[in-house]
Amino acid sequence: MPTVEKVSLSLKVEDLQWARAKAEAEGVPLSAVMTEALHAQRRFEAMGRYLAESGHTFTQEEIDAVTREWTR
Repeated sequence: MPTVEKVSLSLKVEDLQWARAKAEAEGVPLSAVMTEALHAQRRFEAMGRYLAESGHTFTQEEIDAVTREWTR
């Protein structure tokens, strides 16, 4: 069973507003939103390491598709 620890965080006001709104919209606690955000960051960093180590190169079309996804 995972262990949890209660902590105190200082966040930018706009980040906290976003997290609170998301928690309310999803009907989950603020801590659930923060935990998912941390997990997403960890997955993002792991993917970056994987791509760097794999030596895969991307076409401009692939880069453009990812950019469109990230900026919508």
